[in-house]
Parts: sequence; C-alpha cells; structure tokens
Amino acid sequence: MDRRSFIRASVITTVAFKMGVAAAAPASAVSNPAVYLFAHPDDEVIAAGGDIATHVAAGQHVILVTMTRGEGTGASCSMGIRPAEAGRRRVQEIRDVGAYLGVQEVIAPGEGDMSFVGGYDGALRTERVRQAIEWLVERHGSIRLKTHSPWDRYSSWPEGGHMDHRAVSEATMQAHADGLVTDVRMWRLGHIVEPERNSDVSAVRPLSDHQPVKSAAVDIYMEGVAGFSTPAMLTEARTADEGVDSL
Repeated sequence: MDRRSFIRASVITTVAFKMGVAAAAPASAVSNPAVYLFAHPDDEVIAAGGDIATHVAAGQHVILVTMTRGEGTGASCSMGIRPAEAGRRRVQEIRDVGAYLGVQEVIAPGEGDMSFVGGYDGALRTERVRQAIEWLVERHGSIRLKTHSPWDRYSSWPEGGHMDHRAVSEATMQAHADGLVTDVRMWRLGHIVEPERNSDVSAVRPLSDHQPVKSAAVDIYMEGVAGFSTPAMLTEARTADEGVDSL
C-alpha cells in the first residue's frame, strides 16, 4: 500500500472509531507509556520524529498529545480557510502521522477525554498544560514525558521558543519539580534549523535508520496546512539530527 492509500485508510478507520464501529483496548490500562506532548500538530515530528520511530520500533506504547489544534496558524489566511477549519485539518494531519508512525493513540483538545484541557493556538496557558499532565499521570499511573525544551533557541523565537512552547516547557518543569513526572526529555526545534544557536543542548540524537520514516511523516505534514505554515523547518527536519535536554 502506498502512503496516500495508507492515509486514506487511516482516515476511514478514525471516522469508524468515532462512530463506535470499531473499538480499541483502553489506553488507561497501559502503565508508563512514552508520551510526546507538544504545543501544535507537527512540533512532535519536527523535534522528535526519529525518537518516536525508535520507541515504536522497540514495541513500546507511544501516545502523541497536541495541546492546541493549531488553528492560529497564519497559513489559514493564505489558504483562504477559517481558523476552525485549519484546526480541524491540522488535527487530522497529526492523526494521519500517528497512524503512519504506528503510535497507539493521538490526543487533541476538544475531543473525548481531552475536552477539558488544551488551549487556543497562540494563547496556551501553563495551567492548562499542567492539567493535561495531571490527567495523563492519573490515567496511566506514570508516564515518560517528552516535550518542548525551555532552552530552545531559533531566530524567530530566540529564548524558549514560541510562546505556546514556553507554556508547555514551564508546566513540565513545574511538574518535574513537584515530583509529578520524573522521566522527562525536552526537545529543541531550534536544533533542527540552527544547531549553532543550540550548541549547549544536552545530547544530539542521530536519525540513523529512522531517517526514511521521519522523512515520510514530514511529507504528510508538508501536503497539508502545516506545509504552508512551517515549510522551512519541516524541510530541514527530514534529515537533521535531533537535540534533546534532560532534567
């Protein structure tokens, strides 16, 4: 099956699940999953797509969480669509990416159990992210959290990344300090496009065998709304090694 056919099939499966036609094993039964919690759809693949592929290949339970629906992207104007429609499309994009990568679950705000958390793209609050982390820990007992680094630097957002990225990293730091989460890795999007500005990163993870998988996942985003909003970063993410900080 080619990638386009795979995406169409995953969309049909997603719709069937929402309608109650298909049922999945409850994710709440899984202890200590790898949770990639990022601010917007596409952040997770840009920053840590290779790491996601590594965990999936190792047979681990992986969950993708986007804290916003990505509706605030400026691409919606150039594409002539309303923010709500942009958000709907971007959530579908992360679902398609999750299906392609083989993760067990994709969670977005305003849907199912996540209806009480999340925020608007460009106005995400730290307390909303804390609620999401608390909910995930209560649901699973413990989680391995992978998310935005507070030390991320790149030209358009020199310190701590995008404002929504900062909200996520600040909530994560607080949760770690409170002992809510202990296994934390924090990824730098800036390392993808400007590694020289991020030379103090704790570790660099080579893509190695997972480069083709990450590149194909990036291509799913490039064909959608994300391709209009962050094309340069997505392009660089196809081949760049990933930068990660540890707490």
